[in-house]
Amino acid sequence: MIHCILFQHSLYVLGVCEFRCWRQFRRSRRTTLMLTQDFVACNISQKTIQSLPFEELAGRITSATTLRSVKSLLARIESRFKLSSASNSNVANIDHLLKRLAPPRRRGATRSGQGMIRSPGSGAGKDTGEMHRNSPTRKAASSQKPEVKEMERYPARVFLCAYMIIGHPEAVFSSRGEREVALSEAAQKLVPEFEKLITIIIDGPPSTSLTRPSSPSSDDQKKGSLSGEGSGSKPFSAQLADFDAAWCSYLYHFVAWKVEDAHLLEEDLIRVACQLELSMLQKCNGVDATHDSKAIQKQVLEDQKLLRERILRLTGTEGVSKLENALVDARNQCVEAWEKGNPLPSPFASPQRAKISAPTSLVSSDQFSLEPKELFPRESSISTEDEKKSLDNERLVNEMLHEPIWNLASAVIHGEKKSEQDTFSKLQAQVKQIMEDAFWDGVVEGLEKDPPDYKRIVGLMEELKGELVSIAPDAWKQELNESLDVEIFSQVVSSGNYDYDYFHKLLDYALSIVLKLGAPARDEDAKLSYQALVKELFQISSEQGDKNQKSFALALVKGLRFVLEQVQVLKADISAARIQALKPILQGSAGFDYLQKAFSKRYSLSEDSRENCRGQLLRTSQWLAEVDLVVAQSKEDIEASRTAFWATASGNRSASGLPPTLSMRTGGRVIAGPSSSTPMDSFRKPEEPCVLKWDSFETRVKLGLVKIISGIQPVTEDNIPETFNLNVHRLRKAQNEYQRLVILVTGLLLLRQNAVGKGLTGESLDEFLKMGKDRLDVILEDPMVSISKIGETLSELTLSLDPSMESNGELMSRVLSRSLSPDDAVFKKVSSVVQSALKASVLLGSAVEGSALVMAVLQRVGAKHLEGLIVNLGSSLERLANISCLVHGPWYASLVNCLT
Repeated sequence: MIHCILFQHSLYVLGVCEFRCWRQFRRSRRTTLMLTQDFVACNISQKTIQSLPFEELAGRITSATTLRSVKSLLARIESRFKLSSASNSNVANIDHLLKRLAPPRRRGATRSGQGMIRSPGSGAGKDTGEMHRNSPTRKAASSQKPEVKEMERYPARVFLCAYMIIGHPEAVFSSRGEREVALSEAAQKLVPEFEKLITIIIDGPPSTSLTRPSSPSSDDQKKGSLSGEGSGSKPFSAQLADFDAAWCSYLYHFVAWKVEDAHLLEEDLIRVACQLELSMLQKCNGVDATHDSKAIQKQVLEDQKLLRERILRLTGTEGVSKLENALVDARNQCVEAWEKGNPLPSPFASPQRAKISAPTSLVSSDQFSLEPKELFPRESSISTEDEKKSLDNERLVNEMLHEPIWNLASAVIHGEKKSEQDTFSKLQAQVKQIMEDAFWDGVVEGLEKDPPDYKRIVGLMEELKGELVSIAPDAWKQELNESLDVEIFSQVVSSGNYDYDYFHKLLDYALSIVLKLGAPARDEDAKLSYQALVKELFQISSEQGDKNQKSFALALVKGLRFVLEQVQVLKADISAARIQALKPILQGSAGFDYLQKAFSKRYSLSEDSRENCRGQLLRTSQWLAEVDLVVAQSKEDIEASRTAFWATASGNRSASGLPPTLSMRTGGRVIAGPSSSTPMDSFRKPEEPCVLKWDSFETRVKLGLVKIISGIQPVTEDNIPETFNLNVHRLRKAQNEYQRLVILVTGLLLLRQNAVGKGLTGESLDEFLKMGKDRLDVILEDPMVSISKIGETLSELTLSLDPSMESNGELMSRVLSRSLSPDDAVFKKVSSVVQSALKASVLLGSAVEGSALVMAVLQRVGAKHLEGLIVNLGSSLERLANISCLVHGPWYASLVNCLT
């Protein structure tokens, strides 16, 4: 019985204490319902603002009562939201947006009742009398330990702006762009969600009273409702989450709009400061220091100081730096005008705002007088960089002249398929891929450090923004600069919160720009690749625990790498399209004129100095001098063969015709018997012989090319004429083909020697040699093939004649190696035959006469099956020489004249 009495007494005491605590809370902190009723009493709702004039609505919103009520209510809603979402880790982090709302130099503290920063434990509407009751000792202790400040999630003034935007958008916005439309839509979504939340607080959630906000009086719950309708079917926590989501969207668009507005205001203030500076310089120029001039200077300095402070509060030290630079430029303009005697610039001129330069047009207005620097103009501040880019342009034009079907897109985008056939190119592609992977791995490692290093990832985002801005139309650039705000991105990644949604939006926007600018044929592949990437990023973002930092770093790198690669593909497509449009022009006289002017500029060759260009073109001069020594012998050989050919073609065979036999050191004799076909068997009779101008520089250039590729030394940029510096790769390819022909002819000679020893003649011998040519041609496609491999192949071919013979691969390898020695007689004879055939093909072309002479020369060594290879090589050399003569003809003519 006593225990029961004590228990009831304890319950009574607890009830009294609870009632006293509740009463004290109502008096000092106030309930959520009371704070909501205070806001409703301000008579600000979506319905009322439509009928209020702008001045009345502005006065009602900016009144102290409204600001105090809204601030207290939003602070309470924030605390309730934090409690309801304490177990939810997916709450959006908006600190980076809230920081943009605070002045750059005053983010640490604000005035009471107006700022966005408060102490975590401060309550809304706290009684000021309680502050006076704090003891001095407690004040001293609190002053020694400064309170940790945190930003308000729902700033009152920013929230009330939503009502102004809905009620009077024409007064809030100076223009109606995409930013303004997006902010207006976000405000129209935010206010209804907030008023639904207010309705739930006042009327309570539907069909239950257990979850209503605590209140000592049930009669007050019906007062001040915003509307007579129910609150819907959502509970308080769900509606609170909807309100926060709408708020995050509204805040994002509000910050984007304010940042743009701040930059525009900053430019206006800088322009006013420059106008004051120019006006002062004009009035005080050349005037002695009078009282009026001093007064003007003092007033201008005071006005500029006020403008500087305003800019400092607006955009921080960055804006002040822009102001100082603009003032320095204004003073420099005045000094330059004074020195040149020009009138000073007008202080009332409206300078154009800085814009990002658009890509320059590739085609000059005068398409037939193209200068080297006008063909593919690019911005550069360093002369060496200009020279490098100009050389790249020369290479592009040179490729289009030599390869009519050349295409930049196939060369850049599809180069991987081509590199599979080229071992060296494939190795280069592998090295490039390894270097790229190493770079991105380094970025990931920097993000996984403690603390993370965000400099490189921010730099990559800035690079992505710059790439898109450089290729986007002018109308898109403002939106691009705002949407891909590098400063906001830097704050997001450095905040330590893994905001996947923000990063996903950035990727969506960047890829949408790429798809809009890119070719429609690539859209489907790009979208499929992006969908696969999004799935991968979603899997990464779903990881929890200690993997958060690593997974977020990996997601950042993968996403940025994908978009940057798509941008590179887009740039390559744009360049290919522009070059394709220029192709008809560049493959005509304009292309030759461009290369001629570029060559003249690179080697400082003016039209007046063409008569004496040996000093600038030393290698070309020496090369032509060496060719001049062999012109007479080449003329004698070629003309003798032509005479024999025409004698045979006319039916008058003579003893002075083509030589029937040629003795070789390897044994055996090439016999031109009755069964051998004559050069005319496969050709029809031409009408007249080709005219060769042996004294012209064109002939010397063609003979000189044969001399270059038949040299023992490998072709490099340092040992070829200056006129072929852009075609080093073509000369290397031709030299490799020439050496391949020498090996083929030597190998066929060895096979012929063995076949004749076995008694093969006539068609059987021809078929055997053709089979040997095909086998050798296949293995010589490998640039790394060895002499021993070729010897084994020759041995296998020989064994096919007599399977009973023993394999003699080593012997074949030794004989082949000796025959390919530069000092060996076989090598000299074979080289002489191949060179003679090439000269005939280069000088006479692939027509009847040229092909007949090539066949006649090759028949001397039994290599008539190589005629196609000789003609193809000769055609490429002929085209190379013809284009060079069209481009460098004036200098060739001058150097040849100096020799005669």
